[in-house]
Amino acid sequence: MLNGIFENLVAGIIGSLLGFLAKLGFDHFQKIRKSRSIIDFFNLKKGKVAIIHSAIFDSERGVYNYPASDTRATRMISKTLESVDLREGQDFIITPDMEFINHDGSLRPKLMDFNIVLTCAPKRNKVTEEILSAYPKVRYRLSFDPSTHKNLLYDSYTNNYFVPSRDIPNSIDNKTGYDFGLIMAASSPLNPAKHIVILAGIHGSGTIGAAMAVSNSQKLQELCSKRVGGIIQAVVRAEYQDDYDNVVDISLV
Repeated sequence: MLNGIFENLVAGIIGSLLGFLAKLGFDHFQKIRKSRSIIDFFNLKKGKVAIIHSAIFDSERGVYNYPASDTRATRMISKTLESVDLREGQDFIITPDMEFINHDGSLRPKLMDFNIVLTCAPKRNKVTEEILSAYPKVRYRLSFDPSTHKNLLYDSYTNNYFVPSRDIPNSIDNKTGYDFGLIMAASSPLNPAKHIVILAGIHGSGTIGAAMAVSNSQKLQELCSKRVGGIIQAVVRAEYQDDYDNVVDISLV
């Protein structure tokens, strides 16, 4: 009887150990797969990364303010890069767009030395505006309309614009709705040896949604599978509740 109890105990311990090792192996495989997707999407083999967010000048106080949506997006991206052992300050930097813009509005040459991750749309991030204008033949086109002071996200395949709930005429805005964001990864038009990632929403919630998508291992693998002709492009739908920045769900369109 004691032998039977002992054998069952040993079998239970061995079973638990095998289960633990199997889970450990699966988790390790998932981590490697996630790391490969991050390295692939951001093309991290090409050197130092600059995460560039927007900055809004407050003329009354004479200082720059950083939008909350950009702050959240850059935090998510930095954590994603840190998950593959990149270090802020050494392997990547986080900086406002004004650091790469000359007084005449032109881009500073030092921009060509970095792989670039851009957050925020052309309305606020002038680097995003300049970079996007250099990609005339992509499917999704994000631009700023000075006549309406709005960002416009256009699908050239369907000849339609993506319209967030905030921009629907006569809609009741209770800060619960949806927004859209552009996700793009491609070689830099400034320097083909470098890489550019664009995460830009029509509004701030779309930017947050784009950052959430590339920070999610499953969504990132799906994005990497969308590469066509060396370019990854997708649109994310971001649903928010109670506040524009409180994104509660995302999906790739």
